[in-house]
Amino acid sequence: MNIKQIFILFLPAALLVFSCLSEPVVPAGISVYQPSEVIITGSESSLMSLNEALSEAAAEIGSIVQIRSEVVIAGFDSFLASLSEFLIKELTEHLVSTGSFIVLNRNAGIEALSAENEILVTGLVNDAYAVSIGGFLGADLVITGSFNQYAGFDQLRLRTIDVRSSQLLAAYSAQINPYDPVLAGITGRSNSSVQVVSESALDHLNRGKDLYAEGKLDEAILELDRAMALNRDLADVYFYHGLINYVLGDFNRAIADYDRAIRLNPDYATTYYNRGIAHRSIGNLDRAIADYDQAIRLNPEDAITYYNRGLAYFDKGDYNSAITDYYQAIRLNPDYSTAYNNLGIAYRNTGDLDSAIENYNQAIRLNPEYANAYYNRGIAYSNKGEIDRAIEDYDQAIRLNPNFAVAYFNRGNAWYRKADYVRAIEDYEATLRINPNHVNAIIWLENSRQQLSE
Repeated sequence: MNIKQIFILFLPAALLVFSCLSEPVVPAGISVYQPSEVIITGSESSLMSLNEALSEAAAEIGSIVQIRSEVVIAGFDSFLASLSEFLIKELTEHLVSTGSFIVLNRNAGIEALSAENEILVTGLVNDAYAVSIGGFLGADLVITGSFNQYAGFDQLRLRTIDVRSSQLLAAYSAQINPYDPVLAGITGRSNSSVQVVSESALDHLNRGKDLYAEGKLDEAILELDRAMALNRDLADVYFYHGLINYVLGDFNRAIADYDRAIRLNPDYATTYYNRGIAHRSIGNLDRAIADYDQAIRLNPEDAITYYNRGLAYFDKGDYNSAITDYYQAIRLNPDYSTAYNNLGIAYRNTGDLDSAIENYNQAIRLNPEYANAYYNRGIAYSNKGEIDRAIEDYDQAIRLNPNFAVAYFNRGNAWYRKADYVRAIEDYEATLRINPNHVNAIIWLENSRQQLSE
């Protein structure tokens, strides 16, 4: 196995339901290599420093563009959120220093895509999700990365993808000196967190991670099974096994995988977080909250864990605890529009409509394309009796999401309250075109027709 590798090849991307919101034009200067081209460079003689690896990676990525290009680092998988942010910052600086790239801030893209999705399982960012972030931001390229600790070395891996074609342009792998002073004080290396891995098992694990990123889940599982057969005490194998089982909808198997990963590495906050999501998915709310508690103990600066614990408290009807967690998430990430939206929902459920509207306003200020926030604010205005303002918000929600069935239905209700039965009928019919089984729309459509005939 090469200690550091650069290779360029073609691999298709697919996985999550995220879709590219726009199709940016890729400058003519970007070189898209043919599937047959493979470039391997590097030495097997020694471990690298993090700075050396990032500098080499940036230079190699720069070699595949011919003009200055816009790139976004869509995600970095590691065992600590603070380490992920540090690696994104360091890689950004190295990319900019080449003179070949303008690095875009990923947060707006992540917020826009997560706004319509309540939860996010963490782990390796798959290619389809990365391309969606890049597409939303109008980037030419997206980069994803991972950083893992093993006995004797740390592993850095990067994937560079062309946004327009979803084609993998370059993949980089390097083994880093585990005692690199740049990483000192960030990673830590306790005996429980360092995994002993054989070279062949790591090869299968890495292939499994790549196949997961490409959306080839069945093949990814097979590679992880091979890694497991060679090294049954490798926590990362069970973590990614659980991640794939969750994506496949097999929540109980995902939980079993995470259980094994935690027994092998009890210091990996992300495993507790992901197991918490799996528990919540099958209604085990107390277990989900316990897992989020442990993830927060290990990684107290991770906004998304507070946010998801807030969701679990909300599901239990404990709105005050949910509000507290959403505020913690916002304290850590002031631009967290989804947390503001859910904070508004929690306040609405406590009857505090003014606070609900205030938080929906903030969500919309941060993300003006946030259809759900307009819709939820419309409900709050309707509950206050401000029907015209409610209709304006439903209009915006429908403009942003023309297939938003419940927004049509609620706007129909608003027109009904104004005795505008013609418009109410139009909206109820629109609701039923999108969702023919919407029982309340059927009932209120008939009521509106009767009112109109009288």
